[in-house]
Amino acid sequence: MSSPIPFANGQSSGDPSSDQEVSSDPKQSSGDASSYHKEYFKLKEAYLKATELYSGASQDADKLCDELKATHAALGVAQQEADQAQGKRATTKEEV
Repeated sequence: MSSPIPFANGQSSGDPSSDQEVSSDPKQSSGDASSYHKEYFKLKEAYLKATELYSGASQDADKLCDELKATHAALGVAQQEADQAQGKRATTKEEV
């Protein structure tokens, strides 16, 4: 699944397993760098999950909005038909 947010140059495709190792500060010890990489991938995984959930929720909201618009249109048509029927009844009663 692609993220709705475009990635800038140097950012990943979204698959944590396919990412290149993040460059670390050469002054850091290897233990610090390893800890940094673990934290980076943990945060990245959470970010990807959040964007996936947002995308799904956004699609659901769009569907609900479309359904609401269709229902509103149907109610408008039903109201027009009811008004026309009521007008015909009033005309028929006046003729009698």
